[in-house]
Amino acid sequence: MRQPRYLLTSSPERSLGRLFTEHSVGTTLVVSSSRPEVLAIAERLAAGISGRVIVHARASSIDDLDAIAALVRELARIRPDAVVSLGGGAVHDLMKTTMAAASTDGDVYAAASRFTPPSHWEFPRLTIRRPVFVTMPSTFSGSEANGNAGFRADGEKRIVSSDRLVPDAVVLDASMYRASPPRLLVESIFNALNHAIEAASSTRQGPLTPSAAVGGMMVFGEALRATPESWSDEQLVRLGATSVLVATGQSGASLGLAHAIPHVLGARYGVRHGLAHAIVAPHVARFNQSACADAHLALATAFAPPTEGRGITPLADLLADAVRLRLGSISLGQAGVTVDDVGPIAADVALEPGYHFNPRSIDDIASVRKLVEVML
Repeated sequence: MRQPRYLLTSSPERSLGRLFTEHSVGTTLVVSSSRPEVLAIAERLAAGISGRVIVHARASSIDDLDAIAALVRELARIRPDAVVSLGGGAVHDLMKTTMAAASTDGDVYAAASRFTPPSHWEFPRLTIRRPVFVTMPSTFSGSEANGNAGFRADGEKRIVSSDRLVPDAVVLDASMYRASPPRLLVESIFNALNHAIEAASSTRQGPLTPSAAVGGMMVFGEALRATPESWSDEQLVRLGATSVLVATGQSGASLGLAHAIPHVLGARYGVRHGLAHAIVAPHVARFNQSACADAHLALATAFAPPTEGRGITPLADLLADAVRLRLGSISLGQAGVTVDDVGPIAADVALEPGYHFNPRSIDDIASVRKLVEVML
């Protein structure tokens, strides 16, 4: 798999200036979150980059398909030599799905992979001709460094995947993370935590999976024991780098219910991705405990090292405590999900790869219904 260059910097315009000079970039398209704090950084970046620079703000009021179609048209009109995406995972996913759709005459469905239960994947052969691609994350999703992206359509999350969608560079800048509300940053850590937990619990792992997962748990655990307002610039960049490392380490691993359920919650009910992961994480960890006790022991020890007088706490309990400490009492009910939604959620989860690759085998969707009910 291709790997991006990582730029840890407090002066992104200078770092990108050197990169763009290497690639003889004349025109740059900057695609930004519509969050005012992120958009302000995008405007400063545009002012500091030489050549022609166009800033495109992703409108949060339109759905994914309309946003992709609008950006495909913008790419065709501008024909940039470089694109830079700034924001959370949704903005980087938008940029990647747009480049994939541009390779199929704007038809994003033709670019999407297809999963047929229980284990059959179809990946279209994409010929993606793209400009220099740079991501600047404002959360800890890890999606800014890989070749996968998701889009929502018809109440379903679809995936595009290609080595050609791996960015050329990832810029890790503390000012980007400070542009996000502290609560949003905390929620995104639980997304990264689930990457680590599920990858380490998977029966299919890449060579980096165990060490990346355990190392990530140490960094995330330390951060969650402090208030996000107290995180230093150095710690923010370390969290960003760690989330990328964990996401890279999960390559080759199969993800389970801790991703399948948030995918459905986001696609069908609009639950924020990080929030969905925070709600789901303790419950799925408890559900899977019997099937991956050794992995959970290693992860729990890294997340909250035992001290004199306190032994190792079960991973599910540690996650529940961290959620309460940093996010308070959260539930699917608070996110707008009702008892009547439990059955449809379970049915949709059963169509997700994570249902079939979960470390604890699932006999039928009744067990998923019970699991979702506990989250209300």
